[in-house]
Amino acid sequence: MIDGEIPLTLGQRIRLLIRCLPFLFFAAAITAYLTVLATVYPFKIELVAFLALVLLVTGYQGFQALRDVTRGRALVTTDLLRNVVGRGSRSRSRYHRGEFESLGRLTLTPAAFHHAQRGQRHRVTYSPATKIVWSLEPLRD
Repeated sequence: MIDGEIPLTLGQRIRLLIRCLPFLFFAAAITAYLTVLATVYPFKIELVAFLALVLLVTGYQGFQALRDVTRGRALVTTDLLRNVVGRGSRSRSRYHRGEFESLGRLTLTPAAFHHAQRGQRHRVTYSPATKIVWSLEPLRD
């Protein structure tokens, strides 16, 4: 159940827009290969297929980020944080994920990770399409 919505900050909007950059890079790479580089280097269908696959994945991620940017609002709800998982032991890692009772698995920003407490209910502010948690506030019973 959603408790409310708050506007995205400028920093959050910029972070979401940055998620679109890989798509733009690979779109330019495949365009350059098919137009300019294919005349210099032999045409490789494997390379085009790989770039097309990467373009699909990064395009999907970019589309989800654009959905959140155009919506312009983050959702706010309360949920139980079951577990926090991440790559590496550094708390400044950008790859932490929280497993929530109702919301499922979402990506935690470093600021959200800092406030994460396993087994506690939190007030969760997140973007629904990209599944990024912008902030976590542990609730006191």
